[in-house]
Amino acid sequence: MKKIALFICMACVALGMSAQTITSRSRIWLKSAGETDKDVRLILSSSFSNDWDQTWDATPAQAGGIYVYYQDAPYSIWASNEYSQNLALAFDANDNTEYTLHFTSFLGQEYTITDLDNNNAVITVNANTEDYVFSITGDERNSTIADRFVINYVPAPQPTCTTVRNNLVANRYYTICLDQEVVSANGASFWSMQYRNAEGTLAYLVEEQLPLVAGRPYFFQAEAEELCVELSAIL
Repeated sequence: MKKIALFICMACVALGMSAQTITSRSRIWLKSAGETDKDVRLILSSSFSNDWDQTWDATPAQAGGIYVYYQDAPYSIWASNEYSQNLALAFDANDNTEYTLHFTSFLGQEYTITDLDNNNAVITVNANTEDYVFSITGDERNSTIADRFVINYVPAPQPTCTTVRNNLVANRYYTICLDQEVVSANGASFWSMQYRNAEGTLAYLVEEQLPLVAGRPYFFQAEAEELCVELSAIL
């Protein structure tokens, strides 16, 4: 829990606050009998706070294994801040006909993989996704299969954001008191007074975590020109 000492005679205290980023990361492993596991890493960012200046960034894949297929090129690491990718998930088959997709290292928003050769079966990938077993035909062995799976990112529902303050100056402190609970916020950090010294010249603020209690006053430090919050429906 962060604390700051605030001199009451000062108009504001400048603190360097970095914007929060919301990122999804997942790893897909390809398993088959007699072969070392191969994997592709996906990095998909929410548009709430883009992590990349470009719409995509990737690392070319090495020969063999599994990879994202984009514009006729394979990538073993894929990074993007776009919502819906429609990316092919390709792999190099060996002499086996049965394979397993294993999902691990998942953090963040879910995404789906469609198996185009299995009645368009949809695999929803999240922290609880089980292994997916599939087969190829004998004449597909020892070849590159680039038209079997398609990846689609599923964005998280965006909260209903209500602007409660505007014309703010970044890093300045303001006060706020709302009659509804604040369940999420964009554009500020929130603080409350813990205690002050006997002379009344020095106050200590502690940073509060969401949700904010309805009807309770708070200090907030602006991080943008407006403060936008999602309010609880319960009054």
